[in-house]
Amino acid sequence: MFQGSFIFPNRKVYIAPIPKDTTQEEIKSLVSGFGEVSSSSIRSRKDGRGFAFITFETEEAASKAVTANGNLKFKDEQVSIEFRKSGKKTKKKIVSQRLRKRK
Repeated sequence: MFQGSFIFPNRKVYIAPIPKDTTQEEIKSLVSGFGEVSSSSIRSRKDGRGFAFITFETEEAASKAVTANGNLKFKDEQVSIEFRKSGKKTKKKIVSQRLRKRK
């Protein structure tokens, strides 16, 4: 169903920075006040900075979390919460890259 500026349900958020030793339970506890969490994934970059992807049961819960962006601290650090951006390449980008390789 169409709501706001999103055509498809957007229940997944990105949270950073978090310490790389953060547990699933800690990250779920951080965001549980916004709504039910259906899944979470914690990762770290090569430089050691950690981040997490959280999928909420509802769009409303994800929206509440994003609205709290800038007002949330985790282990005495300010964290950023944003809707997850798709990491998939679009067909147009793939075709463009193929054309550049042919030249």
